[in-house]
Amino acid sequence: MSQQQAVLRAQATGSLIASGRKRRNPSLRNFLLVCALLGTASWWFAINYDYKPGSDLGYNLGLVGGVAMLFTLLYTAAKRIRFLYAWINMKQWFYAHMVLGIVGPVLILLHSKFILQSINGQLAFWSMWLVFFSGITGRYLHTKICHDLQSRRAALLALKQKMGISTEDVRSKFHFAPLINEHLDQFEASVLIPSKGLWLNLWHFLTLPFRFERTYLSACRHLKRAIKKRAQKRGWDSRKTRKRLAYGKKITRTYLEAVRSVARSSAYAQLFSLWHLVHIPLLFWLAISGAFHVLAVHMY
Repeated sequence: MSQQQAVLRAQATGSLIASGRKRRNPSLRNFLLVCALLGTASWWFAINYDYKPGSDLGYNLGLVGGVAMLFTLLYTAAKRIRFLYAWINMKQWFYAHMVLGIVGPVLILLHSKFILQSINGQLAFWSMWLVFFSGITGRYLHTKICHDLQSRRAALLALKQKMGISTEDVRSKFHFAPLINEHLDQFEASVLIPSKGLWLNLWHFLTLPFRFERTYLSACRHLKRAIKKRAQKRGWDSRKTRKRLAYGKKITRTYLEAVRSVARSSAYAQLFSLWHLVHIPLLFWLAISGAFHVLAVHMY
């Protein structure tokens, strides 16, 4: 029964990887579109309405925008303070965190009228945009994380069992071309085993598409030669030879895509963890610079 389930999961791997290739991120696209529209609307409002940052309208826009940015800290604090975590619905506050992270900068843009004069105002303004773009980066990484990483790893294992390259008791589909198995094993080891050092891991992640295509093309060359020899030995006609070659290329690419999918999911999860180490201090730095700007405004 376990072998039958493994085969079924292996057969489902192709559709899993294909769905991953075809899937888009409409939520991220809509998020960026909303940001662009709000930024354009803010610019239009600022140049067409006569007010100053220190006027009643300008002051209130900055106040509401600052409070909105301050409330974004509530989600970050709730993740680390036990009683807040129990009191706040984290899923709802995650969306509130994103909404306030958009509304706050837009209101502060309107408050400034795209004019920066004081040093403390410039510090608070650029700190805000640093946090904003950091938030967009985090949103992008969040959409890239595959929450079914364990399922993808299980599907990869099932596919390896079906192809006979994970166990010795199962005959490999490429037993007649051992060099192909070597290429596939080398590719898996190079992309799934983390390297020592952040920059080396980042380099491996960036070069993953090139290594994927190089491995696939190299495996196809060996496959073509091996099948040609086998066809001559067994007397296959051209139609059967082409069919076997197409099948070999298909399962080779499916396997490589399964490995690449797991590698990408793991890499994005690691990048998301590193992003947290940068984004959270930036949030608190924004709160400090904003408080300093408000204090300077009221003192002078």
